[in-house]
Amino acid sequence: MSKIKNLAFLSAIISFTFTLNSHAADNCTVTAPATNVNLNYAQAGRVSADFKNCKIRVRPAFQWSNPQGTQSVFRLDGKPDVYIPVSLFSRIGANWDASNPMTGVSQPAVYAYTDYNSLFSSLFSSSNQPKNLTTYAEFSSSHYSNLAQYPVGTYRASLTFSAVEW
Repeated sequence: MSKIKNLAFLSAIISFTFTLNSHAADNCTVTAPATNVNLNYAQAGRVSADFKNCKIRVRPAFQWSNPQGTQSVFRLDGKPDVYIPVSLFSRIGANWDASNPMTGVSQPAVYAYTDYNSLFSSLFSSSNQPKNLTTYAEFSSSHYSNLAQYPVGTYRASLTFSAVEW
């Protein structure tokens, strides 16, 4: 019963909103099919942004607004000093059209800023350049076990997806 209470509590207190940065990808067609994630006990929430038909190769980057140091957080409306850290098990990542040596990356979403610059420059040659990119974030209420310690309210976070040309 305690787990169900925690799950319902999470759904009630967290409003998770995403913003989209298309400035860094002027040479791409950008779409973001989802803007809100509703967390519940049945499934993980996922949001994505597509950067398609890019004229030059691109790599993913992610940035949270209002982090706590280098960690991403959900902040309580009206009380920015009250926050819930993003779980280590929450994920951000990307898939792309290149086929070799890999077709995607994923890592914990806890870091305030992630840029795959060094990884991409060492993996891709001029013959294998991703020009279609889908970036995503996944969150599950099962990753948050002790929410009773936080005040009731609406917690928000904003995550910017970018396709950086290189």
